[in-house]
Amino acid sequence: MEHRNLVLRLIKFALSKDSFTKREMFELLKLETEDRAYIEKYLLCSDHRNVLPNHIFAEIDRLNIKDHMDYRFKILPTAIFQYIDYLEIVEARKAATTARTLSWLAIGVSVILTFLQIFYN
Repeated sequence: MEHRNLVLRLIKFALSKDSFTKREMFELLKLETEDRAYIEKYLLCSDHRNVLPNHIFAEIDRLNIKDHMDYRFKILPTAIFQYIDYLEIVEARKAATTARTLSWLAIGVSVILTFLQIFYN
C-alpha cells in the first residue's frame, strides 16, 4: 500500500534501509521542492544534542563529505514507534469494521429467530 502522507512514506522508506543519504531519499521518493524543504527544516536532525519530537531522521555520518546531500541518516526509534502505532490503528479500524458487521448480522439472525419462534408457537 502506497501512503500519500509524506511522513509515512518517509518512515516506510527508512525502514527498508540501514542508512541512507538525502539524495537517495529525495530521488527514490520523487519528492517535490516544498517537500524537500519541509524535510530539511522539520524532520532531519543534524545535531544529536538537539533531537526534537518532530525529528524522524538523525544524521550519522558527515565526515569527509563535501555535499550535504550525501550526509548519511538513520531513522530514529521514535519514528519507528509512531509507525507501529499507525499500523495498530489501521488494524484496529479494520477489526472494528468487522466487529460491527458481525454484530449487525447477529442482531439480524436473532430478530429472525425471534419472529420464527413467535410464529411457530
